[in-house]
Amino acid sequence: MRAFLTSLLIALPVAAAEPPKLADTFAMKNLVAWCIVPFDSQKRTPKQRVEMLQRLGFTQYAYDWRAEHLPSFPEEIELLKKAKISLKGVWFPSTIGKDGEFILETLKKADVKTELWVMLPQPKAESQEEKVKESAKLVTELAQRAAKQDCRIGIYNHGGWTGEPANMIAVVKACGEQNVGIVYNLHHAPRDLSKDFDAKLKAMAPHLYCLTLNGYDPDWEKHGYKIRVIGDGSADDVLLREIMSAYKGPFAILGHTYDDVEDRLHDNLVGLNHLVTRTPGSVRWSPAFRTRSFNNMTLRLEKGNVVVCGPYRLLDPLIERKPEELAQSLRVYVDKPGVAAETLWDEGAPLIGTLELDPVQLVFTPRFPLEPGTTYRVVFNILSSGPNPLLTWKTYGYYATFTIPKATQEKPTAIEAVYPTSAKLPENALRMYLYFSAPMKQGLGYKHIRLECDGKAVEDPYLHIEQELWSADGKRLTILFDPARVKRGLKPREEAGPILVEGKKHTLTIDAAWPDANGFPLKGMFTYSFEVGPPDETAIDPAKWTITPPTVETPLTVKFEKPLDKALSERLIWVVDAEGKRLEVSSLANKDQTGITFAARFWKPGNYKLVIDTRLEDICGNRVGEAFEVDEFKPVTNTIAGKPVERLFTVK
Repeated sequence: MRAFLTSLLIALPVAAAEPPKLADTFAMKNLVAWCIVPFDSQKRTPKQRVEMLQRLGFTQYAYDWRAEHLPSFPEEIELLKKAKISLKGVWFPSTIGKDGEFILETLKKADVKTELWVMLPQPKAESQEEKVKESAKLVTELAQRAAKQDCRIGIYNHGGWTGEPANMIAVVKACGEQNVGIVYNLHHAPRDLSKDFDAKLKAMAPHLYCLTLNGYDPDWEKHGYKIRVIGDGSADDVLLREIMSAYKGPFAILGHTYDDVEDRLHDNLVGLNHLVTRTPGSVRWSPAFRTRSFNNMTLRLEKGNVVVCGPYRLLDPLIERKPEELAQSLRVYVDKPGVAAETLWDEGAPLIGTLELDPVQLVFTPRFPLEPGTTYRVVFNILSSGPNPLLTWKTYGYYATFTIPKATQEKPTAIEAVYPTSAKLPENALRMYLYFSAPMKQGLGYKHIRLECDGKAVEDPYLHIEQELWSADGKRLTILFDPARVKRGLKPREEAGPILVEGKKHTLTIDAAWPDANGFPLKGMFTYSFEVGPPDETAIDPAKWTITPPTVETPLTVKFEKPLDKALSERLIWVVDAEGKRLEVSSLANKDQTGITFAARFWKPGNYKLVIDTRLEDICGNRVGEAFEVDEFKPVTNTIAGKPVERLFTVK
């Protein structure tokens, strides 16, 4: 996961003629790890800290400290050198004192030239001019001392008068030293950061040594916290583009939350990566409730699936879960504005689909395609089935909403074919196939299909199953007639009557109002009329088939003894060579379903076998070697039942 994230943040070289890109400006080489040492709940040693920086991919680091950390500062510098991580800056007191002297001496012994980040005290003077002079005097003294070791002073904002950009610039200019600049922190910026920020940043840019990034929301006070994950603020997208237009880095990444700083730094890197690489349709998560650092989930749509990526370690608890437990971790709903996420989780009806962990992201595959123009809400509940009852989803719940854009229609969807195509069908025909030119909206089939017998509607002719039977591409629907009304002698047939009646004319009508997957109606109404003949209750007999062997240039053709199911014949009949290896050759059932053709290919002389899966059926459900029995009716599975039937043929 760490290597994956680092690779995403590494920028490619930019051609001279192209303007800088977000991904280039905020590349990993331009980022500085900051606010780590005193804010780490894990209390890492210098060695552990450097190893963490390496895992995350940082090449620059700024050292923040408290008195108890300074004794190990020399060791940390040496470890940073070995790891080839540059010391960008060191937190430094406004008056040198004992700690300042120790830091300067340590840097001198290690021959490290860096920046000393100084937070100035609020001036006591009353006038603007005197305040500038008072602050400039402090900075001048520090700058002159730092210059002796080729170090620089970075004035560090922390609110108040000394944190206003105009005042910081005035102090830099007033001190007149060449080694003085500004380190500006967005998390310590004025509350109305968005007001004139672009102008303020452009004014500071010539003096900036570093800019600390932070998630920013103009209404941050409503949330009760100011330090936020990058990308978690509503104004972050605009803010980053304003920053890029005026300043090219370096940028500091915060670990400033008293959590495990590795989690916090990683969350910020993920959030930054999301902002600089985001594609249309990609959205950010919102924490359903106040959480720790785990509010940096990302969501995208990929080939009709909902894909969820989480920060390092967040998805780890899901790895060992059973499929039924994993399915309780994430749900997708049609959004209901004003309804709380926890209410949807407890009471809503989620979309039907499958959920897989693959391997650092959750992939939800809906059973039916998401509908254009519809807004969905995704709710993620990592601890929904966890062992600790105190860690409920109300502590670790997240949600995000996204809208599927409305599509434009280039060409109206049409019905390409209805199978069987015969003008006369057996009375006990079991199924029909509808083929469309584009994916259709699912779940509405029986509302738009009408079957008539001599002009009168046939009531409720279809087998009622939980879901309609669509092909994976959404372009073929299988219509199943109720077998209990097809087979003679059964009570449903005696009470409701047969679906197809021998000797009568039937018409299948498909309504043009049936919407396709993009919500557009069909090109036009479709009708298919046919006569009904006597029932067919004979088994399929491959021995009666006529096989015309191919030549080196002509296809293999097979003639059936009667019409067979089109979809099944294309899937359950294949060819193997003399060694039993299945040939990769496409097949196509004849339009009248009375045969099948295997595409022309370079057929080598020799013996071959035509293999017929015994699950093959005709349009009445009769299988190879056995007639249809209604009490054995079941959907076709992907496993072969019984030994396949084989027919030999020779290519000369």
